[in-house]
Amino acid sequence: MRLTPAAFLAIFAICAIAEPVLWGQRQRKDPTRDPRAGGWIDFGQLELKSNGKDWMVATIQMTPMLKPTREKIPTTRDKLGNPPRPPVPTLVRRPNRAPAGALNYFEEVKIDLYLCFKNIRRLLELKEDNDGQEPPLDEYLNYYHAQVEFLTLEADGRPRMLQFFLPLSIAKRDYFDDLRDVNKPYFGHYVDISIGNASMFDELMEEAKIKGRRQPSQLPIYFDWLRTKGASLTESQKLDVLRSFKQKAIGNSGLTEGILLPAHLLGAGSRSGVKFPKPTD
Repeated sequence: MRLTPAAFLAIFAICAIAEPVLWGQRQRKDPTRDPRAGGWIDFGQLELKSNGKDWMVATIQMTPMLKPTREKIPTTRDKLGNPPRPPVPTLVRRPNRAPAGALNYFEEVKIDLYLCFKNIRRLLELKEDNDGQEPPLDEYLNYYHAQVEFLTLEADGRPRMLQFFLPLSIAKRDYFDDLRDVNKPYFGHYVDISIGNASMFDELMEEAKIKGRRQPSQLPIYFDWLRTKGASLTESQKLDVLRSFKQKAIGNSGLTEGILLPAHLLGAGSRSGVKFPKPTD
């Protein structure tokens, strides 16, 4: 039986209507939203303790989750008149024909931790060499860095704990082992979370501000100098100080790379899908 053009068009129309039912209802692309941007990794807190025996232990709490508000694509220019920038995609693309119940995942999630301490031993040495005069702060600050990378991470809303270990013997040698003494601190930290090589730091800062997080442990960046010396600074000046601290942490921590270690490298835990950077030569 030969099909007339009208019959052929009728059959084609029926197939076009039935196809979404057979393969699952397709989502029409919304030009105002980007579903791939709907993932978020929340920084909860950084806790630093000494176990009193071998290690100082830094614990980062983070939560990979869905955040639909990130999907919205801005349509207006910012305060400086710059054109709108779409949100950074964070989630692995889900095809229209993905299996029912398919989960949302992140790829290439990197967590960088930078710790800063006053090297009190170095401070005392510099004072002795300079007739008791206080040396510049930069001359006796120590920075340490470690990184963990998740090859894949599920956006399931469950908190994750990452631990990093610093040898207590180094802290005792340089007199910053007593975390209860505000005069011998832990002097600052900087935590960055990146997804697909795109840093989320600015958004982490904004999120902390929106949620009213003020405790040092709740902030992705903290520099104790601001607590003792920065009371008279404007908010803009404080931000400049934090930017400078961030750059110094990145630049100077290379001198001590490999001393601060993720727990997994010490056999102190295991986490599926975690990759560690190769030691530098």
